[in-house]
Amino acid sequence: MFIVWLWRARGNAELFCYGRHRRGRGWVIGGWFCPVVNFWFPKQIVDDVIAASDPRTPPRCPDLSRIPRQGLVLAWWLIWVVVEVRGNLGPSVDPFSADVDVSDVALVASVATLGVVLTTVCAVLAVRVVRLVNRLQIARPWTPWWATDPSTAPPAQYEMTDSETPIRRQLWSAQHLQQIQGASVTTPYGQGPQQPYTQQPYGAPQMGYPAAPGGVKPNNYLAWSIVSIILFWPTGIAAIINATKVDPAWQMGNAAMAQEHSNKAKMFSMIATIIGAVGFVIYFIIGWRFGLSLFGSE
Repeated sequence: MFIVWLWRARGNAELFCYGRHRRGRGWVIGGWFCPVVNFWFPKQIVDDVIAASDPRTPPRCPDLSRIPRQGLVLAWWLIWVVVEVRGNLGPSVDPFSADVDVSDVALVASVATLGVVLTTVCAVLAVRVVRLVNRLQIARPWTPWWATDPSTAPPAQYEMTDSETPIRRQLWSAQHLQQIQGASVTTPYGQGPQQPYTQQPYGAPQMGYPAAPGGVKPNNYLAWSIVSIILFWPTGIAAIINATKVDPAWQMGNAAMAQEHSNKAKMFSMIATIIGAVGFVIYFIIGWRFGLSLFGSE
């Protein structure tokens, strides 16, 4: 779910700002699964998405790597790395071994408890990162960078200077971090006259599109889709992807497309539920018969 959201947020960020992202769009997915690079590529991607989504970043800013980073993202990512390393390198003790020591079991239990606490903190920070990106992308005018006034481009010194500090202070005011983490950003820096544009970012309130006349918005089955991932993740992912497309299609006035995505979300969720239920029954029967074979004589 996080990767699906990040993919769409990255698409919005490329619409908002011309700035070059440090990693290509394929790394939005591949960066999580490729060994070694998965320790820093996803963080760079999230950093660049936030930089491009911020209303204070000029639409024609050439290099997103120059924009100051968010401490929230750094905290979330460091804890995530610690959790991953702990899971792979943590001590393991067989509690049923004849040679096991109580102190060893206590150590393993303590490390496992610490891992659960860190995972919980990491999840809370991840939610805050998602809400931050959402807030920034909704606050930014929904105009592609190529449709903005060229006069809003950063000054030449921004591209040429070796000393970034003075330019950073000019582009980013002292209250900026408080603004973007507060209620809203009301005065974007460097925005020129906005031109009308028909395409709008995923997940933002759609403006200028009438709702489908005389109809009722189809059910997106999002909650069922989320549960279906637990039951059978391959079709559960397909269900979530379609569920997240229902509302945007409806808000654009495309009732047929919204209904189509709703039907697909329901179909994939139902398939996942049936497969999960059958699998659970088979698992229960096998476990029950295996238990009888072990303890039936007693």
